[in-house]
Amino acid sequence: MEAVYGAGEWIEANKNKYEISIVTSRYEEGLDVAKDWLRKNKIEIPAIGVGYGNAKREATLGFSIFVDDDLDKLKELVDSVNNLFLFSWPYNEHITLPSSISRVMNWDELSKKIAQIAK
Repeated sequence: MEAVYGAGEWIEANKNKYEISIVTSRYEEGLDVAKDWLRKNKIEIPAIGVGYGNAKREATLGFSIFVDDDLDKLKELVDSVNNLFLFSWPYNEHITLPSSISRVMNWDELSKKIAQIAK
């Protein structure tokens, strides 16, 4: 697993300011790999696995912001999470987004949007 450039540093700097969790489609062994990676990189935040093919709706109840690289996962949350962001990668650049979801190109851009929302 590779971290998105700047994510680890931002999480570490802001984990006491915001409630931060990872919600992933990974489950069981895959989730264990993600949790081990977080521990090895000294990123101390909860990681919730919903399983491949399952919606993230229940796991994100109460969230005000959610970021994913899978537009379908974000579309499921349009009426339950106020601020949805698609993290842009070459495999999703061609996708046109609905007005309820914003694209972010990198962690720096995302962190600025989070700061604006938190004001």
